[in-house]
Amino acid sequence: MKNIKLFSTLALAAVAFTTAANVSATMTGLTDGVIHFDEDNTNVTLPNEPANPDDPHPSNDSNKPDVFPGDVYPSNPTDGTEVDTTGDYPNVIVPGKKGALFLAEYPKEFNFGTHNISSVDVFGNVAKTYDQVGSSDYNQAVSVYDGRMDTNKWHVTGEFSAFDTGKLTGATITITNLTNASLTNQFVTGSTKLTNTGTYTLTSGGSAMELYYGDESAKGTNSVLFGKVAEMDGSNTKVALHVNGATLATGDHKATIKWTLSENARY
Repeated sequence: MKNIKLFSTLALAAVAFTTAANVSATMTGLTDGVIHFDEDNTNVTLPNEPANPDDPHPSNDSNKPDVFPGDVYPSNPTDGTEVDTTGDYPNVIVPGKKGALFLAEYPKEFNFGTHNISSVDVFGNVAKTYDQVGSSDYNQAVSVYDGRMDTNKWHVTGEFSAFDTGKLTGATITITNLTNASLTNQFVTGSTKLTNTGTYTLTSGGSAMELYYGDESAKGTNSVLFGKVAEMDGSNTKVALHVNGATLATGDHKATIKWTLSENARY
């Protein structure tokens, strides 16, 4: 009986040892790690500077003039509300949602000055060219901000209306000497392209014409620079108005350029 009891004790010990070894070697547990991201459609942002897309508005570089001195620069910009800039800053700036696509900057005006005319100009029916005038040392530009997480492309068109007086019919605006150097992108991987390099032409009362477009990588601020009004001569980019002499008339004449950003395919 003693032998039997001893054998039973050894057997039980062996079983207990084997069970403990099996549990520590094979039992596992899993803990999930979870996170979710949405496009940022809550926070409002301003575009970066068109000519220096790595720098936000306003620049903190002491070597540059302050675009927004005093209280004209909002500490909390409002979505879709034009920012009040200083008088010599040539572009309209419109903030938008950080995770959205929006038209962020475009020129305030193209001013072609004041000129003397006579009946000789009208009946001579000679084409007239009037260069843009001004003294701003900032770049006129059209800027697109794209903060979307998807890969949609975008493109921008311009459309030149008829003049409010019904005169200057058939007039054209040209932006000349546009090159790849006229384009800036916030990120080095971004890609934007001019639809046509050289000269961009809009006709009064005519169709909208595409200016430039971005591919899936054109995120952040992406701009086409028209140059500084004070330096629009020679080989620099220049904005000019071309008018047929027969359509001239005295008085003020006003028209608009409508810039349109589309998020769908170009064609």
